[in-house]
Amino acid sequence: MKKINSICLTLIVYMLFITSCSNDVFKVNLVSMVEYKTETNEIIKATYYKLDANEIYFVKVELPDNSIIVLPNNVSASGVRYTDDREYVWWEKGTQAILEKRDSNGIFQVIYSNCIEITKIDKLHESAIVIGIINTIKSIISSIQFWTITFPLFIAICVWFLNERSKRKWEKWKIKKQACMNALELANAILSNYKYENLKEDAITPQYISIETARSCFNELACTCSNNLVIEKLKHIMFDQVKPDAIVDLRNAVRKELGFSKNEIDTDREKAFIGKINCEKK
Repeated sequence: MKKINSICLTLIVYMLFITSCSNDVFKVNLVSMVEYKTETNEIIKATYYKLDANEIYFVKVELPDNSIIVLPNNVSASGVRYTDDREYVWWEKGTQAILEKRDSNGIFQVIYSNCIEITKIDKLHESAIVIGIINTIKSIISSIQFWTITFPLFIAICVWFLNERSKRKWEKWKIKKQACMNALELANAILSNYKYENLKEDAITPQYISIETARSCFNELACTCSNNLVIEKLKHIMFDQVKPDAIVDLRNAVRKELGFSKNEIDTDREKAFIGKINCEKK
C-alpha cells in the first residue's frame, strides 16, 4: 500500500511540475538549487521545490548524463529522503547526498555515493530579500516627498554637469587659441628673416622669437588641435622655400581650427604680409 501511495504521489508531482507555470491553483515555489560533486568528479544538479500552501516537497535531479529524475519527499528518520519507491532514492544528509537505483532483483543499490555539496543558492531567502528591496524602492519612488526632493536635485546635478563640461571645453579652447596665435607670431618671425628675390635686404623689418617659445608653441598645437592642418602649414613655412604670402594659408587654417569660419576671408596674397610700416618706433 505504501508503494502504491508513493507512485501516486510521484505522478501527482510530475503533473503539478508540468502544469505549475499555467495553473495558479498549483503554484510551485523554487526552494534551492544545489550542485554536488561525485567521487569521480562528476557534477549532479539538484533543484528543490515546494508546492504552494502545501507541505509537499520534491526534487529534480539532473545526472551527469543529462537525464532528469523527479522525486517526491518521503518521511525519513535519518536525513531527507526523496523516492518514487519504484526505481530511485535520493538521500540528502547535510552537505552530502546519495543516489540509489533499484536493480533487477528489486534491491536498491548505491550508484552515486558521497556526493559533496559545492554550491548552493537558497532561492526562498534570496527571493525574500529581493522582493523586500523592490518593495522598499517602490514605496520610496511612489512618495511625493521623494520627487519633491529628487527632481530639483536631479536638475541641479544636470546643470552642474553641463556647466563643468562647458568650462572644460572653454579652457581647452583658450589654450588652443593662444597656441594658434603663437603659431602666427612664430610664422611672422620666420618670414621676416628670409631673403627673398626682388626685395631689398631692408624691405622687411625682422622680428625675433625665442626657441623656447617656438617649442612650446608646437607642443600646445599638438595637444589641443583637432587636426594637423595648422601644424602642417606652420611646418611648411619653417622648413620649405616659401613666399611671405604663405601666412595667408596659416591664418585660414587657424580660423577653421578655432571655429570662426570655414570661409577664407583674407585672399589678397600680394598684400598679405606687412614687411615695414612708416610709423614704426625707432
